[in-house]
Amino acid sequence: MTDSDFVPLIKSGKIERKIKQIAKVLDKKYGQEDVCFVCVLKGAVIFYSKLLKYIKNKNVELDFVEVKSYCGTTSTGEVKMLKDISIDIKNKHLVLVEDIIDTGLTAKFMCEHFKKQKPKSILMCSLLQKPDKLSVDLNMETLVAFNIPNKFIIGYGLDLDEKYRNLKDILILKENK
Repeated sequence: MTDSDFVPLIKSGKIERKIKQIAKVLDKKYGQEDVCFVCVLKGAVIFYSKLLKYIKNKNVELDFVEVKSYCGTTSTGEVKMLKDISIDIKNKHLVLVEDIIDTGLTAKFMCEHFKKQKPKSILMCSLLQKPDKLSVDLNMETLVAFNIPNKFIIGYGLDLDEKYRNLKDILILKENK
């Protein structure tokens, strides 16, 4: 694929400004309480690392979870847990840091999974959300940086078959590619 196969959607400067705003919201919400930030691999790793730079709370634990629900550009409709967290989240606030809420199946799956470990609260913090594609009721608190159209996107951690994650902007894959 070439640069002409993609259309810019969100520039990195705008993303960075929004991440700073989200960090302020989270700092205000949790203060210095115990908070576990869990990155949903692999797509959220860039958003996660940028977000954590701006969190002022010193009582933060970090971990990673890996789930899979996509094959190429299509959701399989099934969520598989590839790597679970290793930290204890009981009676702590849990912030799940996700790259994108698409159908909502992955977010719902993770919320139900982590509720069993009895955290004090669960918040889904997502860089992106496709409100027109959401197919489940999440029944969880969410904080979303950008609502986007129902298009396949890459960059800033999001991939197409493990490629393009390193692009600094978020781009739309042109139709019929």
